[in-house]
Amino acid sequence: MSKRKKPDLSSISYRNFAENPRFGREPRWTSWTPPKNMKPFGYFESRCIPGTAVPVGPVYARDWLPVYYLDVVMQCRDCHRDFIFFAEEQKHWRELLGFNDSAHAVRCAECRYDQRQKESARHRYLELCEKPQRSTEEDLEWLEEYCTLYQAGRMGEKSKHKALHILNKLEKTPVINRARWEECRHIIKP
Repeated sequence: MSKRKKPDLSSISYRNFAENPRFGREPRWTSWTPPKNMKPFGYFESRCIPGTAVPVGPVYARDWLPVYYLDVVMQCRDCHRDFIFFAEEQKHWRELLGFNDSAHAVRCAECRYDQRQKESARHRYLELCEKPQRSTEEDLEWLEEYCTLYQAGRMGEKSKHKALHILNKLEKTPVINRARWEECRHIIKP
């Protein structure tokens, strides 16, 4: 049985990597060098970028935990671009947000942001759907959330009939924001 060869991460061009708005797209080189007998955090040793070590916080430094994080090259599940899961980001996830030890980024920062936007739209859409009586402004907000979900491919043709009904209802209302209504109209009736 042959051993898998480690990729040479020193020759990678980071120019085409997905950019993280906080950390950029290139590794964050650090001056701290961990002792040779210590292992990096996580399951990504073959994709770790040497020279990017960040120590685990003192509260989390235990015998059963590794003592440092490294920047890791990942591929986004949605857009399939390479990105770096930064050591500082890993530390923030585990030590401040309390994510479990196996949590890791499967999407680049841009796709994670899009995913959060879609989830937020879905929650607000469902919240507005449950209201027995909606104001005109809430109908317009419902329509906007519907459009966000429709463009993301999360709405079928059955729900489009209700959206068209609300679109037509709002067309006759003089007090609504016409620019917002027009934007929804272009999405629903291209």
